[in-house]
Parts: sequence; C-alpha cells; structure tokens
Amino acid sequence: NVGRMATSYGTLKSGAPWARQSARKGDGAKGPGFGARMTALGRVLRRVALGLLLALAGVALAMALLSYNPADPSFNNVTAAAPTNLGGVVGSHVADLLLQGVGFASALLALAPLLWGMRLALGRPMRFRRSLAATVAAMLLGATGLGLLWPQPVGQLDAGAGGALGLAAAQAWARAKADTYP
Repeated sequence: NVGRMATSYGTLKSGAPWARQSARKGDGAKGPGFGARMTALGRVLRRVALGLLLALAGVALAMALLSYNPADPSFNNVTAAAPTNLGGVVGSHVADLLLQGVGFASALLALAPLLWGMRLALGRPMRFRRSLAATVAAMLLGATGLGLLWPQPVGQLDAGAGGALGLAAAQAWARAKADTYP
C-alpha cells in the first residue's frame, strides 16, 4: 500500500505516517497528537523546500552555462562591462571556469543538483556521496572523450568541446600515438 499511489481518500489516509504509526502501536489510538503531526509536517516541508532550492541551483547553473559569453568578466577576462550572463557576475565566473575546464561535460554538473533536488522533494532515497562521485567521474570522462573526439575550438570555447582537460587528453593521445606508430 505504501509503494503504490493512493486511489481514494481512504487509502491515502491509511498510508499517512501517523496512521501507520498508530497501527504499529496496537493501542487503538487514532494517532499522534497535534504537536507530533506538526513536527512531521515541518520535517516534510523542510525536505521539500531544500529539494526545491537544490533543483533551483541546478537550473541556475544550467542558465549560467547556456548564457556563457567569453566577453563577460571572469577569471581570465577583466572588463568593466556588465555581464550578459543570466547568472550575473557569479554566473559568468562559474560558467567560464567550468566550460574552459571541462567543456560541455560541465552540463552534468548542472543536471545533478536538479535531479537530487527532485528526489529529495519527492522523498525518494538518495545516496548523495555515491551520486556526487559518479557525477564527477562522468564529467571527467566526458571531458576526456569530448576532447579526443573534438579537440579543435568550438564556437566560444578555445579549448574545444572537452575544455582544458579534454585538450590535454587529446594532446597526450596524439603524443602516445606518435611514439607508438612512428
């Protein structure tokens, strides 16, 4: 009953946390008091709010990456002009750092908090450390693969589709290939 979607008010009510708790007690009580219900509601609202904030952070990072402009102020471009990046000054710096470092693979870093936030808001179990490690590994492997497949500059990215990491991997591959097959 807990794993399926409620089809009526009765099944929804019987699947509520306080109804399950009173059924476990076996004392015939209707459930916990008002204070316990408000505490449970507070926990749920806090979890949902944190999940939505995390999802919004992912959307903000995606917007900053999509609106990247190399002419914006960043770590390698000093200018007095106002940034055109939708994330403002912070967004232009973060987008420049990620796109120049790992290229298009940085999109994975924007997708991860969006998915984590949705899972958290929906109350789904989440293994954050494992998921973060997998995201970083996928981002590094993706940058390497993109650098090997597309090492030349792409649009506004001088380092290519894989960023500096992908460019370094492409150059290392070319050196190894030249040493192996002279």
